[in-house]
Amino acid sequence: MKHTFQVTALLIMIFVFTQIVGLYTVNRYLEVGKDVNGTVVVSYGNTTMGEPAYVPEQDRSYTFIIITISILIMTAILLLLIKFQLGNLWKYGFFLAVLFSLAVAFGVYINKYIAIGAALVLAYFKVFKPNPLTHNIVEIFLYAGIAILVLPLLNIYSAIGLLIVVSLYDMYAVWKSKHMITLAKFQADNKAFAGLSIPYFRAEKEEKKGMKVVSVKKAKNVKINTGTVKTEMKPKTAILGGGDIGFTLIFASVVMEMLIKSEGIAKIPAFFYSLIIVAFVTIALALLFMFSKKDKFYPAMPFLSAGCLVGFLAIMLII
Repeated sequence: MKHTFQVTALLIMIFVFTQIVGLYTVNRYLEVGKDVNGTVVVSYGNTTMGEPAYVPEQDRSYTFIIITISILIMTAILLLLIKFQLGNLWKYGFFLAVLFSLAVAFGVYINKYIAIGAALVLAYFKVFKPNPLTHNIVEIFLYAGIAILVLPLLNIYSAIGLLIVVSLYDMYAVWKSKHMITLAKFQADNKAFAGLSIPYFRAEKEEKKGMKVVSVKKAKNVKINTGTVKTEMKPKTAILGGGDIGFTLIFASVVMEMLIKSEGIAKIPAFFYSLIIVAFVTIALALLFMFSKKDKFYPAMPFLSAGCLVGFLAIMLII
């Protein structure tokens, strides 16, 4: 197992809670009505930060290409910041992104001015005064705002396409080019990491072999091996990347919206149906942690995407 059982369980629990909070926030944000023909219509109201981007339903099937290009551009910018050692620029840009996303999520529940104020305080502490508690509390709400902003751009076809493309990219970036590892270390070094992060200590045993000379019946000297075992508590950090959380939440949100629009399912039942995806994704994540090895990096998205698709198939079979 990559991390200790307790840390792994905590990481998975926070992941599940983040998915549930995100889905419920998106569900609450969506406005559902009917047109003059009695057809169910889902609309997107203004967010705390203004009107969301919108793509007509008939044009959404290929929007995953635009999102993929945006991801590649952002990756290139981050790599340039690393090359020229401009970590402060990343921190300020990250601060604005966190502020924007939190304000959108909070605005679903409270007055927009209070939402912006709360988002400003939490974003400041997350980026400039980080500690594990604040960091992970912010992560729970952060991806709800992102899902709200991205949802009007996607349908089920583009959401599936996005999962496939991101999974392939994740495998290449971790196993081949390894620049995803570089990006993660850069964010961690600048204390502006997008994703769950749980620091802990793990006991590491180090065995040293040596030779010792002893006397046997005073007749001759015999050399024998002796082993000493040294136990040391080494600092570790269990992490789960923000993309692994965000893309799975976005997919579940798209499925939830599809159930409302295409299947005529009410908002609350649609929310509970979408939790089936969360269940399968959580199983996939648990298996990944269970069979992964210490001090090795793994692309999580292929496993989580498989969980998303299996969960979606399960929902379609049930309804």
